[in-house]
Amino acid sequence: MIAVYLAMLETDVDRDKFMKLYESYEKKLFAIALRILENNEKAEDAVQQAWLRIIQHWERVSCLEWDLAGGYAVTTVKTVSYTHLRAHETD
Repeated sequence: MIAVYLAMLETDVDRDKFMKLYESYEKKLFAIALRILENNEKAEDAVQQAWLRIIQHWERVSCLEWDLAGGYAVTTVKTVSYTHLRAHETD
């Protein structure tokens, strides 16, 4: 999936920044999603959706300071996870 994310970025600089963010936060985002959703597959889906949203807003994210970019990633995965949880409450 990482190759898809990287292909969505236009420059090597953006790809390098994204890889650094991805490698630093990949496990943390999964742990957060898993804690919320309590299901491995749903957590994986939420994390993938979060990375896609981050890519979609990359112009904004890439300009943030490192800690803020990480915070953006954490907030995004929480939002995606809680949205998924609410959408499937009756399941």
